[in-house]
Amino acid sequence: MSYRLFIATPLPPAVKAALAAAQTRLGRGGAPIKWVAPSSMHLTLRFLGETDTTLLPTIGPTIRQSIQGYPAFQLSLTHVSAFPNTRHPNVVWAGVGGAVEALGRLAGEIERAMVAIGFQPEKRAFRPHLTLGRARHGAAQTALERLGDTIRALPQLPPVAWLAQHVSLLRSELQPGGPIYTEIADCQLAGDPQSDITLA
Repeated sequence: MSYRLFIATPLPPAVKAALAAAQTRLGRGGAPIKWVAPSSMHLTLRFLGETDTTLLPTIGPTIRQSIQGYPAFQLSLTHVSAFPNTRHPNVVWAGVGGAVEALGRLAGEIERAMVAIGFQPEKRAFRPHLTLGRARHGAAQTALERLGDTIRALPQLPPVAWLAQHVSLLRSELQPGGPIYTEIADCQLAGDPQSDITLA
C-alpha cells in the first residue's frame, strides 16, 4: 500500500485570507484556472510522491532529527506571478519573503534527510512559493494571456507576516473536487516549549 506524501509548513488563517482575496481579484472575468481551496494552502518543502506505507514510521522521526534545534523564522507575502511565466501562466503562485534563506536551509536539511533514507534527490532547485491555482486543461491561450495581464497589473500582496513554526508530513488524496490532505506527522521548530512530533 502506498500514500502520496509531501512535507510542508502550514499557513495561519490571516495568510490564507490574503491569498483568497488575491484569488478573487484574479478570477474576475472568468480566468481559466482551477483555484486551490484556501483551507488546502500550504508551503511545500519537499514532495515525496507515492510512498510505501511501511516507511511512515521512519519518515516522521527522520524529519524530527533533521531539523532538531532549527529555530522558527518569520516569512511574509510578496507578489503574485506564474510558472513558467506570466505570458503562459500554467501555475499561478504567490511569492514568499522574509527569512527566505532560513527557509531554504530548512528545505535543504529535509532534502538531505529524505535522500539518506532512500528517496531520489530532487532534480529541481527549491523555489519557495504558494500555489494559488492551475490552468484548466485545454484553456484557450487568449484567456491565459488575459490572466497574465491581470497578474502583472496586480499590486503587491498585503505584507502579511507569519512565524513558520511547524513542519508537517501530509498525505494527499486526489479527488474530483480537489485533493484532501491528512496530516500524518507534525514537528515544531525550536523556540516553542511544546516542541514535539506526533504520528497519526
